[in-house]
Amino acid sequence: MGGLVAAFLEAGGPILPLGAQAAYLISPFMDGPSGTWNEFGKILEDPDAVSELIVMLRKKEETQ
Repeated sequence: MGGLVAAFLEAGGPILPLGAQAAYLISPFMDGPSGTWNEFGKILEDPDAVSELIVMLRKKEETQ
């Protein structure tokens, strides 16, 4: 599953900021106490963070 998400993140480069805005939009309705959607939105806005997330997902996929 991680490989699929990583591929989506790689292919979705130009629209990731829109995904970040969607995460911020649903945050007040679906967020838990940790602010998960807000944090995910911050990751989607930062290209370096997205690249790091892709690397982590690929590594996890390799170990399974």
